[in-house]
Amino acid sequence: MVLVLTPSNQSLIFIFHNVHSRVKLGWDPASDQYYAIKIFKHSHPNLNLKALKREIEILSNLKHPSIIKIFGCFGSADYVKKNGQTYKVIAIVMELVSGGELFEYIAEFGRFSEEAARTYFKMLIECIFIHFFFL
Repeated sequence: MVLVLTPSNQSLIFIFHNVHSRVKLGWDPASDQYYAIKIFKHSHPNLNLKALKREIEILSNLKHPSIIKIFGCFGSADYVKKNGQTYKVIAIVMELVSGGELFEYIAEFGRFSEEAARTYFKMLIECIFIHFFFL
């Protein structure tokens, strides 16, 4: 799998970030598929490699419709920023899930119907069960 940073081969598109990582949009020209690429700087002072390795192993083995799939991991990749700076990063290639966050949807459109709420609640309980008993 070769991932081009975007269809125009410019920089990765910013999707999400937290204290430890950023998620960028990647594209595989051979299959014309888009992926989410979660990147961690090797130099980040709070990077816990043992915990990250465990997360990757667990998510790679879990098969559930409500859990994002991992397609690959690169332990040492070069990430070039728009300003030309290059960083060594750990890159995890994951399933791209579009549609935004549940909270944003509720804030924009208001409450769910009872049937939709039941569906989301079931998904939430399944994920909590998996987290509690398997992680």
